[in-house]
Amino acid sequence: MEDLRKHIKNKNEMLESNFLLCDLFEIIHNQEDRVFCEYLANFRIKEIKYSEMKKYIFKMATFLKKNISVEKGKFIGILMENSINWIAVFWGLLMIGYKPLLLNARLPFEMNEKVLAMASCENVISDESFTNYKLNANILYLKKSIGYLPDIDKEEEIKDKTWENEIALSTTATTLNIKLCIYKGEEIIYQCLNTNGILAKNKMIKTGYKGKIKVLMFLPLYHVFGLFASYFWFSIYGRSFVFLNDYSTDTILKTIRKHEVTHVFAVPLLWHSLYKEIIKQVNRS
Repeated sequence: MEDLRKHIKNKNEMLESNFLLCDLFEIIHNQEDRVFCEYLANFRIKEIKYSEMKKYIFKMATFLKKNISVEKGKFIGILMENSINWIAVFWGLLMIGYKPLLLNARLPFEMNEKVLAMASCENVISDESFTNYKLNANILYLKKSIGYLPDIDKEEEIKDKTWENEIALSTTATTLNIKLCIYKGEEIIYQCLNTNGILAKNKMIKTGYKGKIKVLMFLPLYHVFGLFASYFWFSIYGRSFVFLNDYSTDTILKTIRKHEVTHVFAVPLLWHSLYKEIIKQVNRS
């Protein structure tokens, strides 16, 4: 049985002495055979380990380096829904010297064009599900896939890394007053150093099932809470993530059951929708 407190202490010591995003990448991905994520492919659960994900990110970085020719240090937009490819593009851009700009995929394109202008960003990485999303930008489209992209998986792992240390995301624009939030590595890592305080106030946060913690990747990674609380915080400690094939209420319920998900972070609307779906199923039985 893992000594969770000792594991958290060791990880926090690493964080406290390393304040760059390249350091955070290594702290997250040097976890050998821990399962990074699960998703459903051909009706079977597919697992990817942290070590495997690290290699795939190196291959994505090689692919991006071949296909992006703008000046280093520029912001490059990411317009995708949650998937392992979103994460691979995020880290891949950083390690070849670009700053990821996390675009809210559920905003009208007019609002995201304002975000691009704020960041002086002219290039975006997206996937085929956004071909009708008319942004005034140079867009590199990947194939839509929840798992590995075969063409990218054939690439060589990148060797010469030139790390950037800054990311940006926009507010959710509920007031139509969009703001750009920029985070450097040090600011991100300080956000992640609150583990002991969270555990002291919320004992359930470390509760697993069958010895595992599995986080449903429901909240979008381009949202600050999805990125920090769902992804960064749990990945640092080697927990597992479950990706959804779609966001229908039925798929969410089936995914939670099949993968034995333990943690779901969501807005109140999701719980209302799940409640209605559960009651509907109860009434059928």
